[in-house]
Amino acid sequence: MQTSRASAIPAREPDATALTDKRADIWISYFVPDFAFARRIAEVVHNLGYTVAPYELLNYAHLPREKLTPNDARCVIALWTPHALKEKQIQADARTAGNRHALIEIGFRGACPDQRFSEAALINFPRFDNAPHGAQWRELLARVRVVCGPPPKRTSELLSMAPAAIATLATIAGVGAGAMMIGNMVHERREAAARPFTPPATQEIPNEVLAAAKRPSLTPTSDLGVDLGGPDEYIAPDLGTAPPVPVMPLTLEAARPAPTDRSVQGPEE
Repeated sequence: MQTSRASAIPAREPDATALTDKRADIWISYFVPDFAFARRIAEVVHNLGYTVAPYELLNYAHLPREKLTPNDARCVIALWTPHALKEKQIQADARTAGNRHALIEIGFRGACPDQRFSEAALINFPRFDNAPHGAQWRELLARVRVVCGPPPKRTSELLSMAPAAIATLATIAGVGAGAMMIGNMVHERREAAARPFTPPATQEIPNEVLAAAKRPSLTPTSDLGVDLGGPDEYIAPDLGTAPPVPVMPLTLEAARPAPTDRSVQGPEE
């Protein structure tokens, strides 16, 4: 059987540019039945900030299928289990990485290959320890740091969450302000409805105003009525008496002839 070599997406996704040059930090060579243990190793080293291949270990479904090989990784972790000791693909991956001093070998449940490909001691996991706090996990992570160097620094998750948090707070503030404004409008309408209605007082018109309204006006607005406020308070305009119109004479005088200038007239005939 061949070792599975598909791609993998971590729980916390790495920077998409980390694999653009077809280079990964760690390649895990494992036998197919040992997928659960290989995936747990991938999760632990990924949480430290390393990129892991094959991508299927961490479900890198959104990344393009890069044709990566163990030679494209800075470090290879060979996972030896009792039923994987004779797996040719794992042996080939371990041999290639051992030649460039980039191999870390793990023996699971006492498994140890007949031929070792690394000068370093085999890290023996007697059982599947899911919590990465034991001595074997500490030894594994220490060797990863030696071979791959320190993991790249990541942006704080709190800082990465800041834009979303600010947007959420702004939305909550906007909704709260809108609800407060609507509540104030409803409260004002209720107070207005509960307030008793008081009709306006009748306007009293001074006698001087009435007397002035009855006098004839000398302004062009004398033909306008005056509404003093009540239903019976309309005062008719004082139209007065129009001035007499001069009568034109009906008889016209006969036209008189124009005078003749004798100085320029010729001799009489």
